[in-house]
Amino acid sequence: LDSGIYQAYIHASIPRVICPDHGRIQVKTEWSEKGSRFTNRFEVHAIDVLSSTDVKKGSLILGISWDQAWHIMQKAVSRGLARKTSVPGRIGVDEKSYGKHHHYITIVYDLNNPAVDHIEFDRKKESLDLYYTKIGKDAPANIEAISMDMWDPFIASTRTHVDDAKSKIVFDRFHI
Repeated sequence: LDSGIYQAYIHASIPRVICPDHGRIQVKTEWSEKGSRFTNRFEVHAIDVLSSTDVKKGSLILGISWDQAWHIMQKAVSRGLARKTSVPGRIGVDEKSYGKHHHYITIVYDLNNPAVDHIEFDRKKESLDLYYTKIGKDAPANIEAISMDMWDPFIASTRTHVDDAKSKIVFDRFHI
């Protein structure tokens, strides 16, 4: 356990109990998840570090392998996706240019919360189709408004997937 200045090693004999349903099992500990080699607190610290830098540099700072850092990050993403339960009521759709020679990404974001909901390379109809497919068939009915520019592929995708899209599309002020 790396506390920043000192290293501490936790050695614990975790008791086993006999469960009537599952047989002999190990008692759940408060300080780590089942099968984890790290404490919950260390994983929180690791996520803070990894959100500030790339995995290679983060693993060097944390004193763990690249694979261990990647695994901690994957677990955090899985937990975050599992907590996500609903589709935002008001979304924004935009394309952003990157690099040279007209390379674009499509970004779908929640207008009520500062959160990106979906990113896809390119700015085609299919890029936004993937978002609508990901959220499921019934979810677009919960969308109240969609802010976007006047890009025809985005309009076409929204009209395909969202009922009453014509009344829900709001063109953003930067493109009117």
